Amino acid sequence: KRNPLGSQRAMLLSRGVVGTGGVIGALYASASLPLAIVSLLSFTAPLATAAAASITLKEPFPPELRAVAMLSMAGVLVLLEPWSASAAALDPTAVFAAAVSPACIGLAAVLVRRLSTSGKPEHPQVVMLYLSTVTAVIAIGLCALTPGSLQPSPEALLRAWPALLLVGAAGWLSQLCITMSLARAPAALASSMGYTQLVYTSLADMLIFGTVLKGSQL
Repeated sequence: KRNPLGSQRAMLLSRGVVGTGGVIGALYASASLPLAIVSLLSFTAPLATAAAASITLKEPFPPELRAVAMLSMAGVLVLLEPWSASAAALDPTAVFAAAVSPACIGLAAVLVRRLSTSGKPEHPQVVMLYLSTVTAVIAIGLCALTPGSLQPSPEALLRAWPALLLVGAAGWLSQLCITMSLARAPAALASSMGYTQLVYTSLADMLIFGTVLKGSQL
């Protein structure tokens, strides 16, 4: 019989911490950078997952996948264009957060894979329970340290709650699907499905915010 609080609690807490780091990094970056750029930077997460899974889970990391990793890094450089004048306008802290977020997400995926395939596999809802709890504790702590963040105006609350509920529901469904897929497929393969995110994010960014990628970025 499975323990509703999990049997590998140290690893569950670790997954919650690194997963929260990935989420916070992505949210911070999204507030300052174009969504398409944040999304493309997040595409390094499957590569980080493949590398970490190769070391810790002994999953294969074939040469062709390593070549893809190098090409992806080149793509990130083309997208950010650090040599151009426009790159100076980007918030360096946001760029750093966007770069660290995929590393956290990759490590979290490896931890979920191990939690789901160990001798006492954890239920996906248990894995998500720890992630949600750790995220809530850290988020409340960060809000408490940010003056005024816990005292928004009633008008701001009315505007924000529908979007917050939508983000929460979408995030929960996304995490459930990811957790279930990592229990059934190698970490690199399951994580690679996230590449479809760029299509949806770019379309949403264009339709909602009017952001259009340059020809070189496409």
